[in-house]
Amino acid sequence: MLAAMPFLLPLARPVLAQSEGDRVRVTTAAGTTTGTIAEADESGLRLLLPQGWHWEVTRRDIEQLDVSTGNKRSTWIGLGAGVGAGLVVSLARMAWGPKRTFCGNQPDVGAAIMCNILRARRPPPPSNREIVATSTIFAGVIGLVVGTLVKRDVWATVANGNSRALALDPLVEVRSGTGGRPGASLGTRIRF
Repeated sequence: MLAAMPFLLPLARPVLAQSEGDRVRVTTAAGTTTGTIAEADESGLRLLLPQGWHWEVTRRDIEQLDVSTGNKRSTWIGLGAGVGAGLVVSLARMAWGPKRTFCGNQPDVGAAIMCNILRARRPPPPSNREIVATSTIFAGVIGLVVGTLVKRDVWATVANGNSRALALDPLVEVRSGTGGRPGASLGTRIRF
């Protein structure tokens, strides 16, 4: 067990305490509220809400308490959404978009000659591979930029004695791994 400690230590999260100035998300029977702790004691919390109001909640009314651990950018989620949207758009264009025309089906020789002359003056339409590649790359870059600009809150749940008996939380995380390579985590968290 002691030999595994150097490997397990980076995975440990710090114990979160509720102190003044912490940004918290409080879930009660009435709903979920986000605010900053103005005062905290054994009986409950007094929150400063974004509107400037104060709200007092007792600890027994709290069903779940989450403390903000900061913001996280959604870069890889944006890239994935952009690539997915690009694929959907390109496949829809191939299925329902304009079709290539062939001049061999013209009713008379004059129409066939005119069709060939007009067709020679314009560039050939893009192939299906070019359509898929262009739209996927273009939408992926847009998604990457939007995902980099969008930040989302990261919350850590603080255990309290009033939690439900058993709760299952899905965990999905897309992140950059070691060496800048993307990675994904999928799992579940069981809370008692």
